[in-house]
Amino acid sequence: MTEKTKAFLTRAASAAVLFAVCAALMTGLLLPGGKKSEGKIAPAPFIPSGDDSAPIFERKKREPTVTEDEARSEVNVREDGSVRGVVDTASLSLYGLSLPFAGNLSGEGYGTTDLPYDPATMKIAVMTPNFDVPDAFSLRKKTVSESTPTQSVMYGEFEPLYTEKEVDRPALDVYMGYIVLDEGDILTLYSAAGDRLLSFDDTEYVPAYERDRNGAPLFVRPTTVNSGMFDCEGLEIKIYKKDAAPDPDKEEEKDRPNDPEHGDERVRLARVPLEKEKTVYVKAKLLEEGQGNPVREESNAYYTLSYDGSYFAYSGFSEFTDSRGARFDYPSYYGLSDGGGTLSVKLYDLYRQNKDGVLSILHKGFWTYTVWGNPISEDRFERAYNFSEGLGCVLTEPYYEGGGLAFVDGSGRRAFPIRTEKRDNTGRIILETFMGPVDPNDSVGYFYYDHGLVRVRLESIDGNNFLYDSRKRYLGTKEILIDKKGRQFPIPEGYEIRAYSDGVILLEKDGKFGYMDYTGAWIAEPVYAAARPFSEGLGVLTTADGKTGVIDSTGAIVVPFRYSFISECSDGVMTAYSEEDGWRLLRKMTVS
Repeated sequence: MTEKTKAFLTRAASAAVLFAVCAALMTGLLLPGGKKSEGKIAPAPFIPSGDDSAPIFERKKREPTVTEDEARSEVNVREDGSVRGVVDTASLSLYGLSLPFAGNLSGEGYGTTDLPYDPATMKIAVMTPNFDVPDAFSLRKKTVSESTPTQSVMYGEFEPLYTEKEVDRPALDVYMGYIVLDEGDILTLYSAAGDRLLSFDDTEYVPAYERDRNGAPLFVRPTTVNSGMFDCEGLEIKIYKKDAAPDPDKEEEKDRPNDPEHGDERVRLARVPLEKEKTVYVKAKLLEEGQGNPVREESNAYYTLSYDGSYFAYSGFSEFTDSRGARFDYPSYYGLSDGGGTLSVKLYDLYRQNKDGVLSILHKGFWTYTVWGNPISEDRFERAYNFSEGLGCVLTEPYYEGGGLAFVDGSGRRAFPIRTEKRDNTGRIILETFMGPVDPNDSVGYFYYDHGLVRVRLESIDGNNFLYDSRKRYLGTKEILIDKKGRQFPIPEGYEIRAYSDGVILLEKDGKFGYMDYTGAWIAEPVYAAARPFSEGLGVLTTADGKTGVIDSTGAIVVPFRYSFISECSDGVMTAYSEEDGWRLLRKMTVS
């Protein structure tokens, strides 16, 4: 046998052995009961309707002898600088990341932006304030309120239960693009560039977490207005359908003008309790001060900064007609219409009498959507919001003719049912309805679709009582997310939704927080001691040992976990504090 033949046979034998090994491996993978592969691919998560993109998963290899818990305990920051899969948060502070200086970027044509963070075009830069800042984190305390949906009586309606606590007020904070410096007894506002604007007493002017129609940040001064006296004797009483609102188009329900024929009389409708669980509307006269029963209107006066930022100027903002439904530090473009109908409202006032006979003004209205001035449907809503992703959010009278929180399309039709009926294990009928937030200040993610999802409150009542005698026995409430067909987004068992913004869900379980994206994939594992809602594409996380950093919506670390405090991103500006470096300003910048 020649050497050439021997070489050929040797190569052939090697190929045969390799083929046999591969066949054996494939048989184990494909045949039932075969050995599982070492790497796992997670099941495809929920994809909201209208989004046909497929999530990409990373195949992770591990030794068969290593358990899943052991593997998870060894996970550190990934090589790409992402917190995805990280469960040992102590390792985050070891991740090195240098931030550029804002001054250098400004010289290269970069400017601060409030647009959602884009790693391809944006950078986070650091700068030292160009004004005097205390060395300490805080100079004094402030009182904050937290709310929890609570039933004051068994089977009663859910209402916010507020608990107040004192916390350290950051000496340097942000509000809708303004830098807020606490000087111990007053607050001073600076522009995003560090220019001094004005000082004020925060007991007189309070950030409203609202913007006017031009997008300017608002400050509020609580006020009480005495509106006059109300003649409540010998009045004609008109009883309307239970819980139905009056029709402002009817002549008898309109205000009389102040003309010589009628003098100073004004005729309005008052909503007063007639007896238990019944409501009537009363036609009455508004008289001069000193006559009849008192009427009070509790309202707020709103202000913006003047054009040069040197004083507060009165704003014509109406919290009823101009509010976007948001009570948080949102960017100027949040809640603006992206198509669909234009909002139209007809306003009227009601008067509500308490048990002491004092009447208070209740501002109401009928909302519609119009296109070129024409209504897109005949429905009139208690409240309506701008269109987002092709749908408009509307509020109707709760539990009256299928009311609650609904969504309509560009033709004015309901996009999906908002009430479902089911039975529990005892056969009792349970009615579940989509509703708005219990606490209007907890509205992050409500009213506007974002990446195909929106936050709603699912409220359940005893259907047997409601269907047969119209009595409402409230059984439960919980926060959920729904897609544009009304289907619930699957939240992991035991977790509660704390916020939804920028396509990222803030979840909490047993005091631990994490971020999940709109496809159902964890961005940040739920192992953090604290987290803020995403703002402008950035989320702030705090580890159990108090290290705070910032990630983007992919989980990539954009501000290192080296600080003890970082504010939310506010019109492209954040404040950060560490004992080593003191106060720093962080700016989200892009090429102008």
